[in-house]
Amino acid sequence: MGAPLRDNAAPLSIEVHGRDGVPVVVVRGEIDLSNEDVFTKCIDAQLDAGPAVLFLDLRGVDYIGSAGLRVLVCSDERAREAGNRFVVIADHSAVLRPLEVSELRQVLDVQPTFPEPPASRDA
Repeated sequence: MGAPLRDNAAPLSIEVHGRDGVPVVVVRGEIDLSNEDVFTKCIDAQLDAGPAVLFLDLRGVDYIGSAGLRVLVCSDERAREAGNRFVVIADHSAVLRPLEVSELRQVLDVQPTFPEPPASRDA
């Protein structure tokens, strides 16, 4: 993503691509108040397109603060209101621990890996 970060912003890299026709936002680095706006804008842009499912891959995130958690909750609520699914892919303690402590792991759809695509009915 080409959006510039502020000079004092935590390191953050965001890429968007598709997987089996589903948009995937891949995040690496740290998510905190200093880069929350860039993180939010990227997810919002994907949700604006109205995908049935949006994957947010946080396996490359080293730190997520309360600002990042807030973005996850707001994005999940927005997807649900539209009748869509917001899936967080996370497999390590830097992301899972804050989700557990905040009890958001019970609210959000958190998976350790990408779910398998549905089997074709023609098979």
